[in-house]
Amino acid sequence: AVMQKDLSDLQPVLKRTSEENADMMVVIEKNQEDAAKTQEVVQKEEAIANEQAKQAATLKADCERDLDKAIPALNAAIAALNSLSKQDLVEVKAMKTPPAGVILVSKALCYMFNVKPAKVKA
Repeated sequence: AVMQKDLSDLQPVLKRTSEENADMMVVIEKNQEDAAKTQEVVQKEEAIANEQAKQAATLKADCERDLDKAIPALNAAIAALNSLSKQDLVEVKAMKTPPAGVILVSKALCYMFNVKPAKVKA
């Protein structure tokens, strides 16, 4: 009899708890659907990002290969510039009509250092 009374007293609590659980299950199912949609979007974005990273790595490798080819030429040019003496410049200045190679290099240097050509009276 005491248990019967306890059982009947707990019946509304059980019903309310069952309703709360049902409501929670609806919320959980909705959250799971939202999470699945978000996961799908994230996977697509991850695939795009991985492809871009792959392209960037390829580009980096190409650039490094080109740079590895260019650095020896740069070092040789720097060494050649460092070996120039004042006498070499005086010799070029003294030429009445310098060879085509000297003119080409002089023009290239003027372009590189943004020096405007100036006519010099002979």
